[in-house]
Amino acid sequence: MKRPLIAILLTGATFLVVAAETLRAPVEAGDPRQFRPILAGADVPSGVRGLLERSCANCHSEKTKWPWYSRVYPVSRLIRSDVRAARGRMNLSRWPEYGPEQQRQLLTMLAAAVRSRQMPPPRYMLLHPDARLSDAERNQVSQWAHAERRRADSKTAGGEAGGDNGRP
Repeated sequence: MKRPLIAILLTGATFLVVAAETLRAPVEAGDPRQFRPILAGADVPSGVRGLLERSCANCHSEKTKWPWYSRVYPVSRLIRSDVRAARGRMNLSRWPEYGPEQQRQLLTMLAAAVRSRQMPPPRYMLLHPDARLSDAERNQVSQWAHAERRRADSKTAGGEAGGDNGRP
């Protein structure tokens, strides 16, 4: 008689843990950056902005669209960890908070990661095939990043001492 009672209690406890994990919202509610446009202050053509929103912003900004499975343990921990790490490397919602040198470094890294197909990661594209970039789109993002870096270089060279005179 004790064995069925223990099984029922364990089943009930398991159900409660799964329900609690499922109902926990991973979004950082109330963060005003979620309403900022990505790359605020940068000169981003609408076509490139659309590509970045489609393929990068879900992990690299505060505009993450959390899928239903992001609320299910243990997947929820993996997704939150991946997004936290991605935002730690580059957060497009915090673009104005980066200094000019850091923005130039991020633009260089962005162009290299997109060109080398490291971004978006293949693992991410398995569940988000719309994030896949064609070769033409990769070139478009890379060329924009180089142009934006040159623009930032010339702005720094004209407005700050120690600029690198527009050289990439």
